[in-house]
Amino acid sequence: AEALARRAARGDFGYALDSEAAIDALIDYHRAVDRFAIDRSWVVPVPGLVTALNVLCRAVGEAGDAVATTVPVYPPFLEAPVLSGRTLVTAPMASDAAGRPCFDLAALEAALTPKTRLFILCNPHNPLGRAWTPAELRSLLQLCHGRGVTVCSDEVHGGLVLDPPHAFTPAACAAPELAGQLVTLLSPSKTFNLPGLSCAFAVLPDPALRQRFRAAAA
Repeated sequence: AEALARRAARGDFGYALDSEAAIDALIDYHRAVDRFAIDRSWVVPVPGLVTALNVLCRAVGEAGDAVATTVPVYPPFLEAPVLSGRTLVTAPMASDAAGRPCFDLAALEAALTPKTRLFILCNPHNPLGRAWTPAELRSLLQLCHGRGVTVCSDEVHGGLVLDPPHAFTPAACAAPELAGQLVTLLSPSKTFNLPGLSCAFAVLPDPALRQRFRAAAA
């Protein structure tokens, strides 16, 4: 609030370059809080999560390819593929022995087609409220990797896991050997209640995918 007041007092509301200080804060925060090491070169600032989803759907594969996710899920996950000229593929969630929502990996594997290029993961899950365990994330990532499917992990709710012993695990930390092909979406919007500031980041370690993402954004 103090930073916003200082900016308002200056009266300067013109165009601005991407904030290097914001990227520094992103890297420092996730290193300290999540033990997620992010290289500065991987980070592409975006106006918000939904923008990033739509750009990524255009950046991965070609028109007519498929994008997969599990349902139920945050509605833009279902809208972005169709708006981007992709086919939407969905698989239902299941329930474990304790009655908690969980991935149905068999249903997901059956739903993936030879043209599926991207899987969009919600971690932690909106609206089911699940903080996925490292084992759950690893199994999902291995399945997608084995089928040649890029995974995008929306992690904007990661700071809102408030009930011990549950904990948030970044997907990139659950399977470090697969992290190079993973896309992670991050934002302070949910944890710090700042969605009106339109500040988010796509983390893309793979240089070729990062270049395609920038081109699609342009």
